[in-house]
Amino acid sequence: MGDGADDGARVTVKELQHLAAAMAHEVRNPLNSMAIHVELLEGRMRKEGAGADVMKSLTVLAAEIDRVDKILEQYLGYAGPTEAARAPVRARELLASVVERVRAEAAQRGVGVEIADGGGGDARWAVDGEALVEALAALAENAVAASAKGSVVKIAARTDEASEQAEVTIADGAAPIAAEEAGKAFQIGSPRSRGSVGLTVAKQIVKGHGGSISIKPAAGGNVFTIRLPLELDS
Repeated sequence: MGDGADDGARVTVKELQHLAAAMAHEVRNPLNSMAIHVELLEGRMRKEGAGADVMKSLTVLAAEIDRVDKILEQYLGYAGPTEAARAPVRARELLASVVERVRAEAAQRGVGVEIADGGGGDARWAVDGEALVEALAALAENAVAASAKGSVVKIAARTDEASEQAEVTIADGAAPIAAEEAGKAFQIGSPRSRGSVGLTVAKQIVKGHGGSISIKPAAGGNVFTIRLPLELDS
């Protein structure tokens, strides 16, 4: 009888995705209303000559609303479709976009970010460039957050023309990940995800390309590896 109750309570991944989307949309409506009213209140307080402490509190409130909105954006990304819309893009341009996305946060944490020579950065890949940048940025942000101050996060691209596979690696400067943690790193709520759905979204995007994603310990830290089957664009 216990097994039957469990079976009745099970939901599919697709059902969970729909639930995440519904919850995100429900929260977003009042959140947008809050943002509008904070903006109106900020304008009114400025006209009335409110003190610096009041204006600072309103600025913090607006920033926190924006932060929650970005978290909801991540959940919607997780709940949304994963099929890749491919178009030709140069690998090095993808990596440059990722570095630009994480540069400011890395500087605040005292962590360097650089593009390493992976032997294939100048190749043109047929991928969903916008989605892939989102995935790589999520991995790079996670690598930066986990890395020790003074270390360098290195991003590299490599193309195997014979097998028509692309590979992107992101090496961090963090403590080596345990085998049991590596297997769960891309699950929502895992220690490596640090409460974010970014790694889960990244995995969804990579799966949409028919590819694979993993994290393994390496010399001086850990390495995220993305492998994608693709059509090369000459």
